[in-house]
Amino acid sequence: MSLWLLIPAAGIAAQSHSAQLLATARSHIAARQWDSADAALSEALETAPYLMDSAWTYVWRGVLEYQQGRQQLARLSFRRAFALHPDPGIHSLDTISTELAALFDREFRANRTYSTWDLDQPARWITRPDFIGPARGEAIVRMVVDTSGSVEERSIEVLTIPDSTFVVPLKQMMKGVVFSPARVGGKPVRSVVAYRIDIVPPR
Repeated sequence: MSLWLLIPAAGIAAQSHSAQLLATARSHIAARQWDSADAALSEALETAPYLMDSAWTYVWRGVLEYQQGRQQLARLSFRRAFALHPDPGIHSLDTISTELAALFDREFRANRTYSTWDLDQPARWITRPDFIGPARGEAIVRMVVDTSGSVEERSIEVLTIPDSTFVVPLKQMMKGVVFSPARVGGKPVRSVVAYRIDIVPPR
């Protein structure tokens, strides 16, 4: 049975309408008809049947805003797209502008979280911290390191620790740790890291 036969007719119609609106918006952007492009994108967002359709719409709204010289709004639209889908699958923006493609790529790398097996180079401590405790031991901590090498505070998880009273001070310490960020293709990316932290008694 054809896949199309498994999709309700209303769903096919909604997809088709959404695709038509995006195609119309792209044509208006190419012709520099900003108001018409904005109207088509607004309708596309209101009628998008699936999250991916909304993600595509936000990407093209970002393109529109970039073309109008509003880079901050373009970045916000790209971030909204990535919040809906980590990879909307749009990779040809360099045919519009290499600077636009570079902006999209920076936002993509800053918002996607890479796992160890996706990396060319993992994040590494610049200075490995030791945690002061009453007795020697170890803790295992998992966190997200951003493209600047900073730890994202809300991501810190203490997986194992010999005494639960150490969790809060350990998280506090981890907020200040600086990394050399992970890289893919020579460019910094967000990544998930897990490390063993030594707990050392005071001297």
